[in-house]
Parts: sequence; structure tokens; C-alpha cells
Amino acid sequence: MSLEPFHNSGAAFLYIKLSKICNIIIMFKKIIFLFLILFPAGAFAQVIVSGVTGESGFVAARAALYYKVNEDLTIIPMYAYYKNTDESPSVNRFGLRAEYQPGRIAWGAEGGFVPRSNGYMNYSAGADAKYYIIGRTRELIEMLYAGLGAEFVRHEQKPGYFSGYGDILSDYTLDETRASILAGVTIKPVLVKSAFSKSFFSQTPPAVNNIWIDTPYFVTVNSSFLDYFWNTYAVLPLDLFDLHGAYSVAKDYWAGNPYQSVSAGATVKIMGVAVTGNVEFRNLGTGQERTYYSLSGNLYF
Repeated sequence: MSLEPFHNSGAAFLYIKLSKICNIIIMFKKIIFLFLILFPAGAFAQVIVSGVTGESGFVAARAALYYKVNEDLTIIPMYAYYKNTDESPSVNRFGLRAEYQPGRIAWGAEGGFVPRSNGYMNYSAGADAKYYIIGRTRELIEMLYAGLGAEFVRHEQKPGYFSGYGDILSDYTLDETRASILAGVTIKPVLVKSAFSKSFFSQTPPAVNNIWIDTPYFVTVNSSFLDYFWNTYAVLPLDLFDLHGAYSVAKDYWAGNPYQSVSAGATVKIMGVAVTGNVEFRNLGTGQERTYYSLSGNLYF
């Protein structure tokens, strides 16, 4: 699993990196403004923006608008960005998800596109379904669901390009099919979610560090091909803030053993605004440990 580390540095460095993230947020705000003009506000909308920053030019940001069209349907446009090093070009991802839950079964469909950068691009389409065995109740087990998901991703790399680390990137076209098992439960007051995903490839994937693979409940981007991952996330809501954490076991296709990762953080909610601070410890026990810090903001309206 190829990831870039965050290291503590001076205030000037942090200011420059935060400025980059702010520019991305401003651009996304313009997109949100246009979206709300085209689709007037419904019963509920939520904006989520998060950023990660580090040395050597590393910066990443994510943003999403949860737009509730009606009681059953939610539309979620998404944007994400990352840059590994000062020498490597930036990579962008645009996505759109729809969630529909008329009853006990919740349906989801999502598409994504990574425009070509440094010769690499991908596009994806997927769907998932969750069955709520127990809906919202006042019992000890307040909610319980199980589900399945599938996603298709086409990865393409053109020849003649270099990675941000000076490696020559070989050309390939690779199809990835990802199958997932989903589960979640609320045992008052704790919410726990879990996802296991296994990938199947049309050919042996190359050992690269410039692709885009997201895994749930973690802010950082995986930039190498994964054989499988299992991620679990938990939230403990309290009166003034929420505590949350995540645990991941993931295996890089070319690694002999799986990696373990852990994240922890807290969310403070004040008058329709939620601010989350998070730390992620990646690749534990491998000798290549990485630490990331992220800051997220949620706006409800």
C-alpha cells in the first residue's frame, strides 16, 4: 500500500499547504452554488470538506454535497484531489452517487472519473444494496443491516511518463472488479460499520504508486493495487462531541503480508457546523509506518 507521510514542520510550510486546500474548497463551493441553483434546496443538505497535508508537496482534499431530494432519495456529487510530491502532477477525481431507501432495502449507485494525469486515468461504476434487518427502534440493538456491493474500475496508463519518485511508468490497461460485503449495527449508543472487499483483475496488476483507490472510513488515498481490504469504523456519540475510530487490514497485491492501519478522532458540533480532527496510522508493523493528520468540516443546511 503506497501512501505519503505527513511530517510536522514550520508554520510557513503549514500555511502554504492549508492555502492549497482552501483554494480547492473555494472551487468546490462554487460548484455547490451552481448545483443549488439548478436544484433548489430540498428538505436537507450537508456539505463535507476534508484536507490532509504533508512535506515535499503532498496535499489532499475531499469534498461532497449530500442533497436530500425527498425522504427516500439522496444525490451526492463528490470531488477529491491529491498530489504526492512537488515533482508529481496533481490527480483529481469526480464522482456522483445516488442513494435510494423506500423501505428496508437501501440501494446505492455510484460512478467516478479520474482525468488523465501523468499518463494515468481511471473510470468506475458500482452499485450496492443493504437490507435493514432491524430498523430504527428504541431497543438496545437500535439498527442492524447487511449488504453486498460490486464495482468495476478501468485503469489506464500511457507509456513515457515518470512517477514523482523518478520511476519509469510502464503502459497498461487493466480492468478491476471489486466485490464487497457490508454490515452495520447500532448497539446503543455505539454505531459500528464494517466492509470487506476483494478485487479480481483482468491481468496481473503492475507494482505502481500513482493510481487511485479509495477505501471506506479513511481519508488517505491508496496509490497501489490492493488484493483485499477489511475496514471497520465505530462512533461513540457524547453530549458535546463524538469520538470515532477505524481499523483496517489491507493487502497490497505485491506484498507478502497484509498491512494494518488505525485512525482515531473527534467531532465537535456547534449550531449546524461539525468540525472533525483525525489522525491515521498506516502500515503498522511493516517498518514503513506512516502518520497522517486531517481536518474536516461539515455544514448542515
